[in-house]
Amino acid sequence: MDDTVVSKRGLDPLFGSFAFAIGSLLALYGGTAFAAHVYQNAVEFDRLAFADAFVPALVFVVGVSVAFGAFVGVLLYVLEN
Repeated sequence: MDDTVVSKRGLDPLFGSFAFAIGSLLALYGGTAFAAHVYQNAVEFDRLAFADAFVPALVFVVGVSVAFGAFVGVLLYVLEN
């Protein structure tokens, strides 16, 4: 009887590619919305409030972290197999 426990680390490549795509789209949306808010408020109106740029910047950071996490997860999965 073999009592060896094999733990699979990482993320399945199919789910990882979906997560990477969603993270990339979130980062793209967040980056463009942040740039639009900064241009509209800072350049045209000569002011920029924290609330105007916080949500797009947060979406950008979340998207980048999801995409990077999916990339690392798939990389771990591929290196294990």
